Amino acid sequence: MSEEIRYTGTSKDKILRLALLEAWGYTCYWCDEPLDYNDTEIDHVVPRSLKPDELDEMLDDLFRGKPRERAMFQIDAPSNLAPICAGSRCNREKGKRMFSSGRFEVKFMKAREKAPAVEKSVRSFRSRTPLSGALVAVLTADLDDEKTSELFKQHAASLDARVRRLDYVMQYELIDPFDEQFDELTLRLDEQGRRTVTTIEELSGFGIDQALQPRISRLKGTIRSELARAIEQSVENRGYMRPEAGSVGGSIRMRANRLRYYRAAEQFQLTGVFRAEGSAVVWVLGNDGTGMDEVQGDARGVGRFDVMFSIDDETDTAAYVNWRALTGR
Repeated sequence: MSEEIRYTGTSKDKILRLALLEAWGYTCYWCDEPLDYNDTEIDHVVPRSLKPDELDEMLDDLFRGKPRERAMFQIDAPSNLAPICAGSRCNREKGKRMFSSGRFEVKFMKAREKAPAVEKSVRSFRSRTPLSGALVAVLTADLDDEKTSELFKQHAASLDARVRRLDYVMQYELIDPFDEQFDELTLRLDEQGRRTVTTIEELSGFGIDQALQPRISRLKGTIRSELARAIEQSVENRGYMRPEAGSVGGSIRMRANRLRYYRAAEQFQLTGVFRAEGSAVVWVLGNDGTGMDEVQGDARGVGRFDVMFSIDDETDTAAYVNWRALTGR
């Protein structure tokens, strides 16, 4: 029977901290800023410090209609842990006032989704082979230490050459922390895609998340427009006339699986798939043929997207989507 993986508050958490950091793409789960191992702490998404009645109230809210999952909740389990900026800055911002917000619930659900990968990584690092031990030492080394830094620099070319021989997919999760809709983009990159990220970062002077943000905003706007049209169509199908959707609330999940650079045209291309769902108040023609009434409308859809953009001009972005409406629940 395999050992349970739990937070202990001791030096035994070293590998757990590394596994969490890898699962979250070397970013703080709360502010989405890049993190190094030595700048990272383990955070309890649902805090340990809650009083019993506060904890019960929070779990009842988070596990609405899921009593079995509620009963299995463990506060020190990987499903309730995430990497956070050291020094408690993000912890203070998170604060109890955030716990009832949609943003907090999104982070909690993502921690639960990532738990299997975290546990798999911990068990891999604990396999007690010479290589696993060496990898832990390399990945947790303090690069601010002068001797350690010099050693890494001395062998950086060799390490890079070894990694480049591998065929692997790198995954980024790009989330705008100020976007109340909590839309997200998962970016899965092959070798050519990873090289394209380097090109984007060199040309823009920004990290990939900042460089792509205005392009992803354009894409989300295009998808949200299709969602609004689908909501209007669903209302029209119910017999209402001249539907016009107001502000659309909901979520968009995008998964990009290809990122390329066309040097001759100085254009980048990002392609992938998406799933969107939302609702809105819809204005319709009144029953008597005059005035306007309002009804509630909702819709869901999936599709593919294709974004062409250049680095020098943020307005030079074209986003195309192929929308397919989903029916039923």
